[in-house]
Amino acid sequence: MSPALLGAAFALATALTWSVASLFFKRAGEVMHPLPLSIINCAVGLLCMVLLALVTGVDLTPDVSWRTTLLFAASGAVGIGIADSLYFLCLNDVGAGRAAIIETAYGPLTVLGAYLYLGERMTVRDVIGAALVVSGIFLVGLEAREQDAAPVTKLHAVRGVFAGLTACLFFAVAIVAIKAQLTAHDVSWIATVRMGGGLLATVLIALFRPSWMRATIAALRPQPAWRFALPAAFFGMFLSMQLWVAGFKYAKASIAAILNQTSTLFIVVLAALFLGEKLTPMKVLAVLLGFVGSVLVVL
Repeated sequence: MSPALLGAAFALATALTWSVASLFFKRAGEVMHPLPLSIINCAVGLLCMVLLALVTGVDLTPDVSWRTTLLFAASGAVGIGIADSLYFLCLNDVGAGRAAIIETAYGPLTVLGAYLYLGERMTVRDVIGAALVVSGIFLVGLEAREQDAAPVTKLHAVRGVFAGLTACLFFAVAIVAIKAQLTAHDVSWIATVRMGGGLLATVLIALFRPSWMRATIAALRPQPAWRFALPAAFFGMFLSMQLWVAGFKYAKASIAAILNQTSTLFIVVLAALFLGEKLTPMKVLAVLLGFVGSVLVVL
């Protein structure tokens, strides 16, 4: 299997594992504040990485310069700590449907960053495939937006759009900044350092408001919501982060980013299979567009 195809496979696996995690996050988020949920996500991911290292002998303390380590940690702080917090703010302000539409900016922003700073070029087939994937996600968000019952004030709309777009920009910056370094280092080590950076940034953000800190302390006490938060962290951070790093390591950043976004489409299918959500004609069309687009990008 060629590196490009291997990277594409990892990117799609990332989307699948993240979609599984999203179903658990949805249930956990019904009773837990997003910020402590993010902290638990990073902390459980780090714990699983340490356990993996103890079992398999993976070296999580390689001889790497502090500059490189700091770069990966900063990528985690920006792409996990700050960007996730902004995205949660967007989600709370405008709802899941509108947030899904805003999130479609992530792929194009990463493609632009890879073009400007990494010299990556996409073929006509790649562009068509990416357009189909983004169109599918847009359709899912469009239908979900119509189902969002809560009205959105002008203030929340402006703040939510700004937070969502800024989150997408930070997601893109976080990967473009480390893409050139990925091939020289171990996937598990990179994932561990990024989780550490993300955890530190999220804890620092929680300190800004006493209410956030109280919510975090409350969430760390054993409770029924852990039934969903812990599996969400296992799939969404421990597995997904390693697959995410591997996808960007072997594939072009632009291709991996587009394939990562198919997680929205995987969620549609999984929600229909396991949560009994209705699979409407628009959702079917969205999934088909995403499938055809992914095939064009991968082949």
